[in-house]
Amino acid sequence: MKFLPRFILVFFLLGKVAGESLPSPESAMEKIKLHQDYLGALAELKVLLDVPNPPVILYYLTGVCQTSLRNYRSAIKHFQTAREKGLNSWELKLSLGVAYARIGQGIKARRELEMVLQFQPEEPTALFHLGELDFKSGLYPDAELNFRKVLRLNPGHANILFNLGNSLLRQGKENEARAFLQKHRKTAHLRGRLKTLRWMSASSQAGAEVFSELGDTNLEIGDQQRAIEAYTRAETLEPDTHLTRLGRGKLAYYKGHLLETIHHLRYYLDKGGSNCEVFLFLSLARRKRQEHEAARDAIGKGLDLCPQNIRLLSTSAKLEMERGQLDQTVVLAERIIQADSRNPSGPFIKGLARLYQKRLNEAEMHALKALHLNNQDPNHHKLLQKIYQHTGKPDKARFHEEKAMALSETRKFE
Repeated sequence: MKFLPRFILVFFLLGKVAGESLPSPESAMEKIKLHQDYLGALAELKVLLDVPNPPVILYYLTGVCQTSLRNYRSAIKHFQTAREKGLNSWELKLSLGVAYARIGQGIKARRELEMVLQFQPEEPTALFHLGELDFKSGLYPDAELNFRKVLRLNPGHANILFNLGNSLLRQGKENEARAFLQKHRKTAHLRGRLKTLRWMSASSQAGAEVFSELGDTNLEIGDQQRAIEAYTRAETLEPDTHLTRLGRGKLAYYKGHLLETIHHLRYYLDKGGSNCEVFLFLSLARRKRQEHEAARDAIGKGLDLCPQNIRLLSTSAKLEMERGQLDQTVVLAERIIQADSRNPSGPFIKGLARLYQKRLNEAEMHALKALHLNNQDPNHHKLLQKIYQHTGKPDKARFHEEKAMALSETRKFE
């Protein structure tokens, strides 16, 4: 994980002010900040450090360059010099902690990183490296806790997903571990695809298809602004294109613009496009507009294309539940379980249907199965809370109510 370029920006103005009398300290800073040209910056910093009484910040910046070039022992030497000369910020502690961790000096690394958290309790780089140190020491629950904190701050980061998945695996939490590792593989694949598409889009010959796919990939990663930029470029090259309409429809849905969602997706279908996601988002928008028959029609067409798509099956089950068709809801929940026995939505939906049918023993069994597959979803605890309220088990109901509240509060920051 490379967070260094982010936290060195704190020192840009310091470097500029301290170096007014020198040839160009800000030139070295610009190489680091804008171009990540660490070799070029290092050459300039070496010249600047040869003058009498150089500003202390130059030692720090030299350490930053050496860290980025993986010359960790040299980096530590310069960071320590900066500390001896009076620089003692949390950024310096973080830099030292990272460098110590990289050369295997875990005790020194932990000391520096824990001091960082005294000043910045949610500093992601410190949390990540502490998690790595915990993992290497066999402290898997502590590693899991630190990686979860980082994941809330950096959702979808491939390295965090991988390390969190492995921490869970070492604790025997196989179902949740498998989910994170699967997400890691998908994220890593998307990052590779994104790199290829960016290279292709730089060509003057790149057509609307390239920019459309670039937009879709950015959207899947979660970068909505870059997705919009790519879609706009595709539409400039091919004004009547339908290729961007699925992405546009999803963006509109996320913003709550349901009519706009339907408009984009209908245009896509009218132009001959056919895609499971089109029918999924069309059904979601129709459902939110209380257009249940139209939503069911879209879901049916989607399932004709992708009969084992979990999101389509889940949405269909929820629609049937809203219509009071609980037996059909159970049938769809069983289809989810058959399609993916490790997906918690199948037993969750089946447990909820059985609760409404007052078949409480079955409801509890399926709810516990959903909880076993994912104990971090507050809805699974809420379902058990309702079941135990109906079965006269107030202590268990209260326990799951408190768990649901704690998890719901945590998700506000995700």
